[in-house]
Amino acid sequence: MQLCITGAGYVGLVTAAVLADLGHEVMVVEVDPYRLAVLERGNVPFSEPDLAPLVRNNIKKGRLDFTADLVAGAAAAEVIIIAVGTPPRQDGVPDMTAFNSVVKVLPSLPPRRRVVAVKSTVPVGTGDALDAFLQQNSLPGQWQVVANPEFLRQGSAVKDTREADRIVIGASDPEAAHVLIKLYAPLNRPVLVVDRCSAEMIKYAANAFLATKISFINEMAGLCELMGADIGAVAQGIGMDHRIGPAFLKAGIGFGGSCLPKDLAALLALGTSLERPLPLTRAVVQVNEEQKLLLARYLEFLIGDLQERRIALLGLTFKPGTDDIRSAPALELLAYLLQRGSRVTAYDPEERARRQVARSFPAVTVCDDPYRAAAAAEAILLLTEWPEFSRLDWRRLRHLVKRALVLDGRNFLEGPQVEEHGFLYVGIGQKNYSLRRAGEICRGRDFLAPGPVPAGQAAAL
Repeated sequence: MQLCITGAGYVGLVTAAVLADLGHEVMVVEVDPYRLAVLERGNVPFSEPDLAPLVRNNIKKGRLDFTADLVAGAAAAEVIIIAVGTPPRQDGVPDMTAFNSVVKVLPSLPPRRRVVAVKSTVPVGTGDALDAFLQQNSLPGQWQVVANPEFLRQGSAVKDTREADRIVIGASDPEAAHVLIKLYAPLNRPVLVVDRCSAEMIKYAANAFLATKISFINEMAGLCELMGADIGAVAQGIGMDHRIGPAFLKAGIGFGGSCLPKDLAALLALGTSLERPLPLTRAVVQVNEEQKLLLARYLEFLIGDLQERRIALLGLTFKPGTDDIRSAPALELLAYLLQRGSRVTAYDPEERARRQVARSFPAVTVCDDPYRAAAAAEAILLLTEWPEFSRLDWRRLRHLVKRALVLDGRNFLEGPQVEEHGFLYVGIGQKNYSLRRAGEICRGRDFLAPGPVPAGQAAAL
């Protein structure tokens, strides 16, 4: 099948590469000159596991190509997939500028029967409005509009496309739905065919529910901290209930990225426009915003005034496996520490993330390895659960830091392993490594004073 995909971001490029790998002929339209130049050289303009070799392989086989010209790129296409970005405006409503720039060109394409599939995350009702626009401005029967939302996770987008839990197709015309079913048939994944508005709503509802699980478990972690329970055990216990499941029940410093925050903002904006307040969704956002600064409150409780304190941040991206720092909790925490007068050092395995933070926060010392970041630090804060952080040399770090304090914002590290080398380890809602325990240690011992701490002292307390 001949396809045209508009937008070479995470959604568009991953979709294009996977569909090309299935044997379809895919033309990707990308109007950003830098991104287009990178793609034409056979490279990928962002970090995503398994994507670069997939792109290069299908370029080599002649099934994947790139252009800036939508009219030329879509001329022969049977299916046009719109996958451009729809970032949030200040009021939370998706910015449809890029989407509309694509739509206004469609009536000028050579007349033939085509399917246009909307994969961008758009306001509910967009598919119906697009259908009305095309019917009014094109020959009768030329266009069939389908809503086809994506459910990719950055860091596993290729896998999520190939092994999708479901493929949602929103269509008013069974023929159009059949075209999409045929397009995705080689993936052999479950398909749900609904109306367009329901398909658009499924995307928002799914992300809102996932965000709700995250904020819920973080709220429970706060109670565990106060009551002496362990959030890991609690999450395991409720996750064993098949009605709940274990996914997205990991306590931490909250969610970020380009999807969950944006989609929650769009839902709240929709509710406001319909005079439907959505108090649950609003509470999910509020809990998450407070959670982002949780480690700052921990720090202030344990070491007091943050003025002139050297604080090392490990991890800047909103999750491992990506270079995306959009709405990353690390950035809000970083900004707070700077506001309080801290001297902040930072490290992330992704070079692109480090460059972005260095540009946006010139007061931060961005380092190219975690040991440089930790040198002379009065606290190490783990903010992203990159696998390499599980292999840190804590003995070496103990000789580098000024104060032996580790705050784990993702409950990722092994507390006994860290404390074996003389650090005080604090997790989130962990019974054996609670903030209360850390406070008692700090009050009863000169544990956080500068100078060497005998290995094993924390573990013995």
